[in-house]
Amino acid sequence: MLRIFKKRETWERIDRYIKNAFERVKSDIHHIYSWINYLKHKDELNDHEHSQFNRELGEQKMMIQYVLSRIEQLESASIPRQRTSQGQIKDTSRTFRGQIGDIKGHVKDTHLVAKKSDLTGAQMELLQLFYHSDRPLSYDEISKRLQKKPKSIRNLIYEIRDKGIEIKDKPIGIREKGFYIDRDLKIELSGR
Repeated sequence: MLRIFKKRETWERIDRYIKNAFERVKSDIHHIYSWINYLKHKDELNDHEHSQFNRELGEQKMMIQYVLSRIEQLESASIPRQRTSQGQIKDTSRTFRGQIGDIKGHVKDTHLVAKKSDLTGAQMELLQLFYHSDRPLSYDEISKRLQKKPKSIRNLIYEIRDKGIEIKDKPIGIREKGFYIDRDLKIELSGR
């Protein structure tokens, strides 16, 4: 009879062992299922964030292209500026002098001799330098030849322009502007 109890205890122990093993398997399956759900949720979240990031990146690329095209439009339409010790001065040679040139085309101005009497000695000296020069001169070149400061040269050029004598300018290097007078004005200065 003792053997029957021993067998029964053995069977119960085996039964408990199998039940515990199945409980651990169930628990592992539940944990695996939880991990699968967690990873699936993270994957969906990452996909959503990735698509949102790609959409924002596309919008940023479009915005950059728009800004670059707008910059090109503004650069092509902008009026160059000249750097001076006082800051930047707008170059109105394209707009204002173009309009004056149109007016001068209709009404020829031949009163330079009368204008000569209105000019100071320094202004006449500057015009003579332009007359004898065969190329545009920069502020530095003019200041060396006339032994004056570049700021004084700039002021002389503006004063001469204010009196109606057209001193033309064009770029002669990087960030450097050259000044000259055209052939017609040279002829008028010579008195021919």
